[in-house]
Amino acid sequence: MDPRTDQLRLFLGQLKPSGAAVFNLGSPGRQGMYFVADGGNICELLMQVNFMMAESPSTPRLHGREVPLDPDKLAAWIRANI
Repeated sequence: MDPRTDQLRLFLGQLKPSGAAVFNLGSPGRQGMYFVADGGNICELLMQVNFMMAESPSTPRLHGREVPLDPDKLAAWIRANI
C-alpha cells in the first residue's frame, strides 16, 4: 500500500478489534511487510521487501504527512487513526 494515500486506514478499518493483518507498505525501493494485531498494540516489521506497486489515480492522497514506516511510529499512527 502507498503511505501517501488513505489505503491503510481503509484496509485496517475493516478489521475486527481483535483482528490481525499482514500487508506491504511503502514505495518502490522502500517497502516493508508488516504484521499488525490488537488494534495496533502489536506491530512488527516482518521483512524489507521490494515489489512492484500498482498505482491508482482514483486512490485519494492523504492530507498532511505520510503513514510512517517505522514499526513503533506505525503502531502509534494505527492506534490514533483506526
